[in-house]
Amino acid sequence: MAAVSVDFDELSESFGYSFQNKDLVRSALTHSSLGKDNYERLEFLGDSVVNLAAASLLFHRFPDLREGVLSRLRASLVKKTALTEMAKSIKLERHVRLAQSGSKSCRGVVQPSILSDVFEALLGVVFLEAGFEKSSEVATSLLSTLLDKLDPESSKDPKTKLQEFLQAQRIDLPEYVILNTYGLAHQQTFEVACRVPALNVEGIGHGRSRRLAEQEAAAIVLTCLDYHGTES
Repeated sequence: MAAVSVDFDELSESFGYSFQNKDLVRSALTHSSLGKDNYERLEFLGDSVVNLAAASLLFHRFPDLREGVLSRLRASLVKKTALTEMAKSIKLERHVRLAQSGSKSCRGVVQPSILSDVFEALLGVVFLEAGFEKSSEVATSLLSTLLDKLDPESSKDPKTKLQEFLQAQRIDLPEYVILNTYGLAHQQTFEVACRVPALNVEGIGHGRSRRLAEQEAAAIVLTCLDYHGTES
């Protein structure tokens, strides 16, 4: 099955870096459906570059945010959907090399997960060619376009939002109690209550882990309190 040819000049221009090693670039653009010489090992390198570049970017952009908030923002910035959006913005799908069966949902459309993997793999190539400083510089430049869309408030999970709301009101923190568990040991569903005795409010959540059940319970309590995220 034929793979697309690579326009190295166009790719370099859109990526903001002049690639030198064409063999490495071809590997970074090649899906495993075309054989062993694919992007998987390069993606491993690029993933580390993306994470550290994102951490540095957020550290300097938000000097007043605590570590927990920065961690949540980084997770939002480097998640597959965000990296896919970045890859689409530079039309990376034009260069991906993959077999025509199975890996494309329809003609000319590359699966989002593949696009984000290729994006990271190309950063791996930059790392090998020019070192971490340059690869981090390229990653930071590309990721910065996503930064304006990040909202520190919306990145907070329900438990954090509830905790900060109660602290602002000088109310004791919520209590989380496991009410029940269902199912087999490897496939359990947890039922957890989130209680705020001072406000006489309780939410009951369910999830495949205690953490997920607690998050759902906290979200229910926030709904009961008519929380809109304007208090913090």
